[in-house]
Amino acid sequence: MVQHWKCCVPLKGTAGSNPALSASLRMKQSTRESAWSVYVLYSPSAKRTYVGCAHDVAARLTQHNAGKVSATRRGVPWHAVHTEHVGEYVLAVRRERYYKSAAGRRRLRAILPALDARLTSRPAPATPAT
Repeated sequence: MVQHWKCCVPLKGTAGSNPALSASLRMKQSTRESAWSVYVLYSPSAKRTYVGCAHDVAARLTQHNAGKVSATRRGVPWHAVHTEHVGEYVLAVRRERYYKSAAGRRRLRAILPALDARLTSRPAPATPAT
């Protein structure tokens, strides 16, 4: 069983891909303080990235590629291009939110220059024949 933030937040009243930091207060302390990781996935078919956090990144990647995660269903297959082991749940959520911000995206481009080249490369526009 893969644990990520959705296992700790009640379904009613929650939406979006970012959990409230107060969700960590409703978690068991052992879950909150266990090893959490932040990961960045890349889809060559969709030319997009996805940022998330989980206990077991490999198992979570399997869920993404199986189409069990609605946010990544259209970009299968996904590849893990960056993983950070942060420790506590609250730190993982903060890091995830950072990578989803403009400053975080700039930081990811600096960390992953090859990925940036793939994301920003577009085919040259066709020149009209004269």
